[in-house]
Amino acid sequence: MNKCIIFLAVCFLVSCTSNTGNVVVDVAETSNKLFVEPDSVKDKQQEFVEKLKLTGKNPNKRALYEEYIDVLGANGILDGIDAVYERCHGQAHDLGKVVFAKVSDISTGLRICSDRCYTGCMHGVLMEAFKEAQDDEDGHIDVMKLKEMLNDICLNNEEMKASYGPGECAHGVGHAMMFLSGYGIQEALDACAGFDNQKMDYYCTDGAYMEYAVERESEDQDKSLFYPCDTFAYPATCMRTKVGLVGKQLDKVGADLVKECEKLEGKFRLGCFHGIGTSHAKILALEKMRINELCSQGSSEEQVACIEGAVEFMGKYFPDDVQKTCDQLADAQKEICVAAGQHKLYSMEKDLSLYLR
Repeated sequence: MNKCIIFLAVCFLVSCTSNTGNVVVDVAETSNKLFVEPDSVKDKQQEFVEKLKLTGKNPNKRALYEEYIDVLGANGILDGIDAVYERCHGQAHDLGKVVFAKVSDISTGLRICSDRCYTGCMHGVLMEAFKEAQDDEDGHIDVMKLKEMLNDICLNNEEMKASYGPGECAHGVGHAMMFLSGYGIQEALDACAGFDNQKMDYYCTDGAYMEYAVERESEDQDKSLFYPCDTFAYPATCMRTKVGLVGKQLDKVGADLVKECEKLEGKFRLGCFHGIGTSHAKILALEKMRINELCSQGSSEEQVACIEGAVEFMGKYFPDDVQKTCDQLADAQKEICVAAGQHKLYSMEKDLSLYLR
């Protein structure tokens, strides 16, 4: 059996100018402060790597990063994280928090982090930045405080919209909302509803569910196979990450994994077919499977969801493989495939009515 289940780590890439927060800084000056020439600190770099290894799976690495940020720079810490952890997304969250605490500016922090560690560092920046939207008494998210911040950062910043798009921004915000809610699913979804645009709400939940699925997978072993996607709103955004994790857990791909989706009903089943597509995008790009076979099961709408799930992902990460994949389909399905490749991920132009019912 093909074990090439893709472990989804799709996030957003953004570089923008923003005065969110009370401190305005010189971007070039601050960025340089958090960069240290690697050749000048080789001994300290090795010392950091050894200490990082000793932390193992302990998720709290902030104190260590704070100890070395001025010595190695953010670049040196990222190099160390990348060397120790094959998939360093979660381990980079605390670095993003430290970076934002240093620069007090979202756009500067995002520039420093770039898209390293599957954008995990970026997500940490947002997690720290949005702490001001937490209630002073109980630490939970204050949606009224949050709403103005969300729209200002993702919808009203012209450079953000022109360079990367508001949908990608909303996805990253979703990661922050789940983290700040203490992984309270409904609270995070309610926070995502703080946007003035339903598509933005939708893409925000995508990031929130991804954050939950990756960080809490081991803690949900006693729950249903597709939890929380079979329980809460927006199951399609949830399934985009969850189906890949389920496939890995069960060691199933293709038709065998589709059978698990067929056990669900209604919008949860539709969402699962969307996740089937996304979780197989890399396999399709490598031509280890054909989309006309993978997405041939279920109702016509479920087939559409499967196609869009796969090709929107491919449009962003494997654009050169979109055309050959769509050529495997015919007529209306081919048109849907081509459109999905053009929309890519988090498009504000895509018709989401199928997923918002």
